Amino acid sequence: GLLMVSTPNRITFSPGRDTPINPFHTRELNADELTSLLIDAGFVDVAMCGLFHGPRLRDMDARHGGSIIDAQIMRAVAGAPWPPELAADVAAVTTADFEMVAAGHDRDIDDSLDLIAIAVRP
Repeated sequence: GLLMVSTPNRITFSPGRDTPINPFHTRELNADELTSLLIDAGFVDVAMCGLFHGPRLRDMDARHGGSIIDAQIMRAVAGAPWPPELAADVAAVTTADFEMVAAGHDRDIDDSLDLIAIAVRP
């Protein structure tokens, strides 16, 4: 069968840590770890992609101190409500705001926010 799975990229979300910084993530993997898990489970033909913020999300990042994600986490950890501007930006995000790039192309997937693996199990 065909499998498509994603994970937050540990290299960018929680660099140098074994446990996630984001309280909503129970586990994060890097591309090598995800690939190994899939191969160990009997999957073959593993294709890895990175998910990046597109131009509109990069603009939102700039409006929220460099990272719209960090702005959400900071308030969640503090038990603070989101300001209206943050809530509006988060609600406005669509799939068109992201760029999916295959490994080995014009960007290093180690710099991506999330990893997407597509694999086949015979």
